Amino acid sequence: MIKDRNGQYSVDLIIAVGLFILSITTAFYYTISAFMPHYERFDTYASAYRISTLLCEDAGLNVTNGQLKTDWEKNGTINSLNPDWYNDLNTSIKRVGLSDYFRIIKLNSSYERCVPNVLNRTKVENFFNESWWNDSRRFDGQSGERLWRNLSILLTLNSSLYHYNVSLISLDGKKVEYQIGYPIPEYGEVAKFERLVVMDDVYNCIDSGGLCMNETSMKRLVVYVW
Repeated sequence: MIKDRNGQYSVDLIIAVGLFILSITTAFYYTISAFMPHYERFDTYASAYRISTLLCEDAGLNVTNGQLKTDWEKNGTINSLNPDWYNDLNTSIKRVGLSDYFRIIKLNSSYERCVPNVLNRTKVENFFNESWWNDSRRFDGQSGERLWRNLSILLTLNSSLYHYNVSLISLDGKKVEYQIGYPIPEYGEVAKFERLVVMDDVYNCIDSGGLCMNETSMKRLVVYVW
């Protein structure tokens, strides 16, 4: 007896396998597409968190004659006329941060020696002062959007993709004491992140044996990114 060695597949089986593969492909596609609209939102919130952390927990970095210092607010310089000023060897400000340094211990050997969430008043005043950034003796002059773009680089933010706004407000949120950056849009996806901080007046109280961490010294640092 001769046996038929040519196997044949049932039409029903072929249809079932095809429908199964189609179902898996469709489910995978819709699962991926469901998260795509939120990718940019996640990225902007991550950027807002990163900026707030940098400003509140870092004292900044100023490189002078090869030495790492935190006094960017005193004599830091940038050559803003150079489109790649942030890579320029003559640029001394590498990073901005508002955190205070250890004045009581008096060890300034490392730029990492800072006090998280305790802001240096001079750094705060200069960071939010557009006239300070526009000082032609220090920064070759900047104005308007150019200032905000350049400052965004010091905040580790891609200025070609995102806009930002940073403000320091009272604890109850009723008074904006400092603000810098682009106008906050009324519509659209805007990421917001807040940090509770203390101005460095608290040091005077510690040195004198008192404690001044109250409503007047505590502030809210608010960062918007979109």
